Amino acid sequence: MIHPELDREVMIKTENPNFSRKHVEAIAEWKAEPDWMRSRRLQLFAAFEKISMPGRKDENWRRTDITGLEYARYLAFEPIAETPAQSFSALPELVQRAFAAESEAGNLLVNHNGQQIFRRTTAALEPAKVIFTSLDEAVKRHPELVQKYFMQSGAQSQDEKFTTLNGAFWNGGTFLYVPKNVKVETPVRNFNVLSRAKAAAFDHILIVVEEGAEVTFFEENLSTELQQQAFVNNIVEVFVKPGARLQYISLQNYGHTIYNFSHKRALIERDATMNWLVGTFGAQLSKSVIGSLLQGAGGNTEMLGLCFGDSNQVIDQNTLQIHEAPHTKSELLFKTALKEKARSIYKGTINVVPGAQKTDAYQANRNLVLGREARADSIPGLEIEANDVRCTHGATVGTVDAEQLFYLMSRGLSRGEAVKIIVDGFFEPVLRRIPDEHVAARLRKTIDEKTAAIVL
Repeated sequence: MIHPELDREVMIKTENPNFSRKHVEAIAEWKAEPDWMRSRRLQLFAAFEKISMPGRKDENWRRTDITGLEYARYLAFEPIAETPAQSFSALPELVQRAFAAESEAGNLLVNHNGQQIFRRTTAALEPAKVIFTSLDEAVKRHPELVQKYFMQSGAQSQDEKFTTLNGAFWNGGTFLYVPKNVKVETPVRNFNVLSRAKAAAFDHILIVVEEGAEVTFFEENLSTELQQQAFVNNIVEVFVKPGARLQYISLQNYGHTIYNFSHKRALIERDATMNWLVGTFGAQLSKSVIGSLLQGAGGNTEMLGLCFGDSNQVIDQNTLQIHEAPHTKSELLFKTALKEKARSIYKGTINVVPGAQKTDAYQANRNLVLGREARADSIPGLEIEANDVRCTHGATVGTVDAEQLFYLMSRGLSRGEAVKIIVDGFFEPVLRRIPDEHVAARLRKTIDEKTAAIVL
């Protein structure tokens, strides 16, 4: 929907009067932030001003049209205090529906329009000195940690305008710190819920898992049914120290009026393991970068993706498997299903730097096209600068197998039921790798909602 007060030329211009230095200072003042964070915001704003808005001439953007983004009209933030939820039953219905029972909500933090409204932790976290709180609270109570890691993952190193914009204007987020050798048994769950469209949403997640520690983090990004377009720009920074292990699961299921730009990046040290599972189901346009940087020998990463587009959604994903040390391993499998007029763009890169010998890297992108007007573009790539490695990649784009469909329908299933079974089977190799059954059930339910009313 084009905003009635803006003509197209104004809508796509590269400047927004609400994204200015005075607004950076205003948000820092409203949050009563220390001088160091205010200075960090201003440094990132200066970088933001120097970068032009991406367009179709930029390699990583040329297949995705963002001129529909009403960029010029968004506020940097709205100084409105959210009402805290005093109990689980007072949380937004979107959050409550994500759980089969309240007992599943052990370690839970809920942000509503960028502000923490609810936090609950199990009895084991506090004595173990695990920090699980809003980023705002962490800035004030744990400044030494936030200063050390905030915007230090290299998320802004791609000269991305949207990542520096987030660093300057972040208005909400989550901070998780797991001390050395602590193993968090209960998954940590974080919800970011959007119900206002006037101001841009800038969520920022910062996770540090110290040496030998282990944790599972499950993030959900949801929105109410907004009538106007909304703009969400988020960053996830992850630091996995030697011998540590992190399972990171993300579900994005925004409404279809949202433009979502995200950058997720993990720095993985010696003998550490970082496993991603990224589910992308919502938003009008979702443009994301997911990167694993293997910086220490013995580092390992598994990168899994589930995407399901419908209507006229656009899902653009760029993955990075960057091997900076020898004897490292990465494995990637991204699966996408598309119906109606949905479109996906996948661009993957395996990069092995000089000296990263004995690298073992695999990359696969599989696409299932369920609509006559749906389209999937897949561009896997290798950049190899070492001579003793094993790196392979592959991509497929196909439709529902007619013989499989006929077989299932001949056994008494309707066409819709048969297609659902085929789609479920397509995603199952990824879903069965999820270690937590409640999380797996949540993703299966989301897929079921998408498979409804498929017409081939």
